[in-house]
Amino acid sequence: MKNSFFNIFPLLFFLSCNQKDGSTFSDTIPVNPSQPVLKSLENSDSSKNKAALSLKEAFKTALLNNPDLAQFKYSLRLFEAEKLQALQLHNPEIDFEVEDVLGSGQRKVVNQAQATLGISQVFELGGKKQARLAKVSAAQKKEILRFQLKKRRVLLKIALQYYDTVFYLHQVGLDRNILKIHKDIRYIFTNKVKAAKLSPLQLDKFDLDFGLKKITWQNHKNSLKQQKAQLAALLGQKEFNYKSMSNCFSIHKKIKPFGQLSAELKNHPSLKLIEADNNLQKRELELAESLLVPDITLKAGIRYYNDERDVGTVVGFSVPIKIFSKGEAQRKKAKILLKLNQYKKPALIMQLFKELKVNYLKFKNLHDQVFEFNDKFIPNAKKNFEKIQEGYQLGKLSYLEVLDSERILNRVHQQFHQVLKEYTRAFIILSFLGQTEPVPAQGAIVKHCLDAKY
Repeated sequence: MKNSFFNIFPLLFFLSCNQKDGSTFSDTIPVNPSQPVLKSLENSDSSKNKAALSLKEAFKTALLNNPDLAQFKYSLRLFEAEKLQALQLHNPEIDFEVEDVLGSGQRKVVNQAQATLGISQVFELGGKKQARLAKVSAAQKKEILRFQLKKRRVLLKIALQYYDTVFYLHQVGLDRNILKIHKDIRYIFTNKVKAAKLSPLQLDKFDLDFGLKKITWQNHKNSLKQQKAQLAALLGQKEFNYKSMSNCFSIHKKIKPFGQLSAELKNHPSLKLIEADNNLQKRELELAESLLVPDITLKAGIRYYNDERDVGTVVGFSVPIKIFSKGEAQRKKAKILLKLNQYKKPALIMQLFKELKVNYLKFKNLHDQVFEFNDKFIPNAKKNFEKIQEGYQLGKLSYLEVLDSERILNRVHQQFHQVLKEYTRAFIILSFLGQTEPVPAQGAIVKHCLDAKY
């Protein structure tokens, strides 16, 4: 159970290739929670007033600063206090009474009075103390599992937001490259119009497209600011060195079959949480049944006879008579909740299976698109660009054709980065959902780095 939230770190293997020593992400992250807190990756950037922001550091910062997670240690203290309370006995009671005083006849005076000083103690029957302790222990185990699940969800949000920010960083860089090419093309178009070699309408059409590209660039810049703000809010820290963010990906050529992923659903922490809740309801029922068993009260004391100046001993006990069904409603409620819990696990398994299937099909489709870009579109665009460059150097083609070819190459990269972004999100979601990487541990991989300058 302690390892549950650390198991997600190896799932992000393919998101790790930008480390300075060439190691993979799963090589450097300790998966044992007993190991020290993750150390920051070395950052070659000279910026000293902003923290480095590798994915490891983002996870570490989130675990340290998240206010919801910070409450957990106090929850554990609360359960420890409840355990102590569950073991406590009832406090004894002291009773004092005076009889045969201020009556009539001989009882008008206090000579016939009797004074009794006694003490009583309730002794619980039916295993109430053990039932209370078992309930608190079950509630504590449920809280620990709930906390582990919350940790996983926090890390999932961090991973998704982290790579959304990465892709927007590079999207803005690609936009800037495309705008630079458009400026160079416009300069050539303007000269052609002046030389009456190009219609002004063509220049107006180009300017319209150029204006739309600038608006797109500006929108992406605004989105990048929002992504940075959202990431900073999740991490609880304002300033980071965003240039230190991971920008390389190892993409496996093969993916696991769906059956292999679905087999891991039985270990999903949400199912374990339901089992813990079911166990808690059983302990609730046991406690409710033990409360129906009447407790016995033992009494002892001394009695002083005023007229004879004698002292006697008083002993006795009392047991409640079960006439009214007080506490029966609590037992019935516990039985109903226990029965309802029996339907939660199958329903959740169906829901997880459905989500896994949908995300797997999406991931598989995106995986195919990634390799279609990698094996076909990008090489063809590069080859076309190199040929046109060669033709320009030989004086067979114009510089405008070189710029147009470079613009197409950038657009191909831009579309590929969008596909890679969706692929990355699908990989992360599927890894968290399926409890394991959707790709084999061994096998051929393709490394791709986002190289747009920002």
